[in-house]
Amino acid sequence: MNAQIRRVIAFFRPTLMLACVVAAFLLPLEMGYRFFFWSFNVAFDSDTLQELAEMRTVFLGAASLLSAFLYGLHHATAHHPFYRYHYRKWLAMTPYDGTQPLPLGPVRLGPRDIVNLALFATVAVIGEPWDGELGWLWLSVLCLVFLLFLWPYLNLVAFSLRFIGEAWTCYALLLGVGLAAALIVVFPVATVGLAIALPVVAAWGLHRALKRFPWELPEPPEIPQLHGGSMAAANQFIIEVALAIVCNINMLLLGTPTRNPGNPYLTLVDSAPSRGDGMSGSRVGWAWDSLNPGPPVPQGRRADGVVFCLLVGLYFCPFCLEDYGDEARHVARAALWFVLGFSAATRLGSFVQGHAPPISLFGRVATGRFIIPGYDRVFAGPFAAAALGVLGPLIAPRLGLPANWDIPIFATLAFLALLNVGPSKRDWQLTAPCRITPGGASRAGLRRI
Repeated sequence: MNAQIRRVIAFFRPTLMLACVVAAFLLPLEMGYRFFFWSFNVAFDSDTLQELAEMRTVFLGAASLLSAFLYGLHHATAHHPFYRYHYRKWLAMTPYDGTQPLPLGPVRLGPRDIVNLALFATVAVIGEPWDGELGWLWLSVLCLVFLLFLWPYLNLVAFSLRFIGEAWTCYALLLGVGLAAALIVVFPVATVGLAIALPVVAAWGLHRALKRFPWELPEPPEIPQLHGGSMAAANQFIIEVALAIVCNINMLLLGTPTRNPGNPYLTLVDSAPSRGDGMSGSRVGWAWDSLNPGPPVPQGRRADGVVFCLLVGLYFCPFCLEDYGDEARHVARAALWFVLGFSAATRLGSFVQGHAPPISLFGRVATGRFIIPGYDRVFAGPFAAAALGVLGPLIAPRLGLPANWDIPIFATLAFLALLNVGPSKRDWQLTAPCRITPGGASRAGLRRI
């Protein structure tokens, strides 16, 4: 009997947690309202009851939608070996071959998730009048809950599939989610259809990827095993997921390794104690670190950049498929400039850090060498992206583009230029006429070798 009770509790755990959160916040709120009116001997009138009912409805709806979003984050990462480093290491030492169920639970969706999402929607409509429209309201809330659950779930599953041998399934999932987001306002039926079909694609990709387990993945920084109860387990989970995402994004977009476990030279010096001279990331000195004989860092595919650029355009599409006025267009344009500027600065900084130009700006003026082609080609992508992203929407009316389509079109073109124009990081750093500099290390901490 106890085993059956535990299985039932595990099945409905997300809904039970939502019920506890609702009870913990909603009951004190309503009791406080009633105690306030009782203490001042004020009778509840219709307006007060209506105000209290509206507050309850808003709180229940927000709690249900937020719970669905967090449930999607948890479901995609908690049981996935890609995001759990220690779990993946342990699983690789077992006879697991991808045909058996995962020990901690499935990553793909199942009846349990549908039941819990339906209960989330039920919690959101508690207190609504029981009339003929309640069924349609519940169905609409269920669709919204399901979409908010799927957005983080499908994106995180797609991100993992990119690195475990299912790149094209990853691209299909990401573009499908972006298309669903673009059509949610003008064609919600298509969005619901995509929301039903995309989990099937994700399950197929996970099945194919798990049959190739164990995977060859870059080693993250050393992750200590935390002990001490549920809080330590939660912190361990958050650290592992965050490192899995950050390390793979660094390798994919910036070409920056986190560790080189296959390099015997760095393996030798990794065990050396810190020298305490301010060179926090240095092992054998900045000049030798920059020229270390490490293995080549895997570079992202051209298809990665193209899919990312298409996604940017798709997520800006709601601003052009529906006319929200000039204010919304100004907000979208400002958001595009901010994201584009941050992305360009980050990518350019990852290229030029530790690789200064051969002569200074004053040296260029004094010698008349204003442009050094071998070095300055690194600026081609950011400058082209800035021109397309900033000037494109301003000159779009002169080009005869359809109204409201300028931001998605030029956002896609700007990111295409940023990610695909110019040399790759490895090619540029190996061939550019540059000076190797300490980069982020403090010059005060350097010492002669």
